[in-house]
Amino acid sequence: MKRIISLVLCVALSGCFFACSKQSGASKLPDSEFVDTKVTDNYVIDLYKDYAEIVEYSGKDEEVTVINEYESLPVMSIGDFAFKNLSTLKKVTIPSSVIRIGEYAFSSCRNLEEVVISNGVAEICCNAFEDNKKLKSVNIPDSVESIGAMAFFACDELESVTIPKKIEKIGGGAFAYTKWVYSFENEFVFAGDGVLIAYIGGEDTVTVPEGTKHLSCFFENYDLKKVICNKELETIEEMCFSDCGELKEIVLPDSLRTIGEKAFIWCQGLDKIDLPLSLQKIEDEAFSDCIGLNSITIPAEVKTVGNLVFQRCDGLTQITFENPSTAISGNLFSEKNVDVTIHADAGSIIEKYCTEHEYKFEATK
Repeated sequence: MKRIISLVLCVALSGCFFACSKQSGASKLPDSEFVDTKVTDNYVIDLYKDYAEIVEYSGKDEEVTVINEYESLPVMSIGDFAFKNLSTLKKVTIPSSVIRIGEYAFSSCRNLEEVVISNGVAEICCNAFEDNKKLKSVNIPDSVESIGAMAFFACDELESVTIPKKIEKIGGGAFAYTKWVYSFENEFVFAGDGVLIAYIGGEDTVTVPEGTKHLSCFFENYDLKKVICNKELETIEEMCFSDCGELKEIVLPDSLRTIGEKAFIWCQGLDKIDLPLSLQKIEDEAFSDCIGLNSITIPAEVKTVGNLVFQRCDGLTQITFENPSTAISGNLFSEKNVDVTIHADAGSIIEKYCTEHEYKFEATK
């Protein structure tokens, strides 16, 4: 029952919490100046200097082949929410000019049965095809480099999926609650190049199998209490441990390089985590809503810490930066007047950051 309730809430509220961005570092879209917005019979289109983006589709056709150019500009992006809730849509063909399929672009199209994704698409953003109850199969072409968190979440009837063998980035819950995930005999489901995308076992202590390079498989696992990661692991992907409320302990290897966006969001039982010396990057909101976390040390090799990494971590009192030059993108917290002491070298950019943001600072040397 808890899983069903969470599924309903997640579908209802996901627009408030989960987002991927064409401005993110992973985007393959050109960095191009906005020019104008045009409205046609069926489309609202944003024009940039080098490409066009579909902002909204208002047609009622059952079968749609997305246009591949507009005013001599290639249509390279299907924007966020562009076809969302389009109940008339039964089949959509996405042309090879498109690089990015935006977040929620085709979500909740309740009669969508067929999706043709042409070779050329590089990014399928989070929640892009979420909650399409009649979609039964999807062929993801070799050009796709990343599939965002919850991209095909709650596509209940999805039973056949083809994924490129070389893909390395698949977000948490990308295929959660699909028939396809539960069709495997092995409790560990791999896809792409060493991406562990699902764990369908029922143990509360799990050892990640050898060969896993990218981890995204524990999304909404309510029984999970301890995870022992393998020695080859490089990345904990976006939303990998989202809503693992009973998770108390995770053993991370010295091979780990990146903790992805929202990787541990809502892990309310996590009160301690030892980050390995190999870690180089912590992305936005990685530990958001980890209310049990009371202290954390950011290792010396971490070059960047993302925005709102510790927002709503109500129990957090101590943060130690071992590298005084670690760059912080935006704010560590969303709240004002947090009762946290940040430790780093005196005179460091961390001290300057704390002064600017009015955080308590204590020099380590």
